[in-house]
Amino acid sequence: MRDLNKILIAIDNSKISDEVLRRGFLLAKGCNSRVVVLHIIESPLFDKPDYFGKSGKSVDLNQIKRDIDDRIQKIDNGSDVDYSIFVIQGDIADEIIYESKHQNAQMIVLGAHSKDDLSIKEFGTTALWVTQESHLPVLVVKNRVEGEYRNILAPTDLSEFSEKSILFSKNIFNKEYINTVYLYERTENLNIDFSNFAPEGESLIVDFYNISVEDEELINLKIRAYARRNLEVFEERINISKGEIIESKTDINNDINTLLKENKNDLVIVGSHGTKNIKSFLFGSTASYLMKESRSDILVYVPK
Repeated sequence: MRDLNKILIAIDNSKISDEVLRRGFLLAKGCNSRVVVLHIIESPLFDKPDYFGKSGKSVDLNQIKRDIDDRIQKIDNGSDVDYSIFVIQGDIADEIIYESKHQNAQMIVLGAHSKDDLSIKEFGTTALWVTQESHLPVLVVKNRVEGEYRNILAPTDLSEFSEKSILFSKNIFNKEYINTVYLYERTENLNIDFSNFAPEGESLIVDFYNISVEDEELINLKIRAYARRNLEVFEERINISKGEIIESKTDINNDINTLLKENKNDLVIVGSHGTKNIKSFLFGSTASYLMKESRSDILVYVPK
């Protein structure tokens, strides 16, 4: 838990913001990180009355900063975390991205939505835009903070990007709480090359139109064995031993979300290629799907 020098925590005036602050400061304390707390007032709202419960057409930025400092003291009283507060006007997503670069942050922590009802786990457009454009790890908070994450799921496609996301996460979370899962798809009646499952030097090309049901089942068992072997090699490389392989029953997106619900995971880690390369399932469909549909907090990691 040592590789984060500075964390940017982006908040608004919603109830989820207190949980974002709690999560961000808890993470900073564990990583000995400095914190930048950022609040952006959207330009269209800047001249509206009753913002932050205050009347009049002008907004006292210094008072807002003092209000935020009071919230931090109530949430994180007694901590030695070094923090600074910035209140600025502008487009929320653009300013988060700009300030994260300007402040040389290594991670962004923000909320999933701006609803007052914490039971709503909708994923807002701001959070989606920031995760796609920031090129930094983004931790999206959807739930009340009960302490450190203790039930973390890291779905993997065994790619380099997935590997980097888990290695990064090991440095900021307790690796004993990280569980990997490799979902693979069962074969259907197709003529297809399954060499991606086979160890290097082996080939497995099958024409399912010409084999019996029994032979098809044997081939699926062999593919499962290959999947298990590949996951074990992957786990040895990243020094994680709590993994499992799961045969996808419907589609990978639904299967992972179902697994999150069944396991009641408090965090899911998703590695991403970023917006320039979406060949991996981890960003092309699964990451965006989980950001919108999962009830768990989510860490989206985009390696530089």
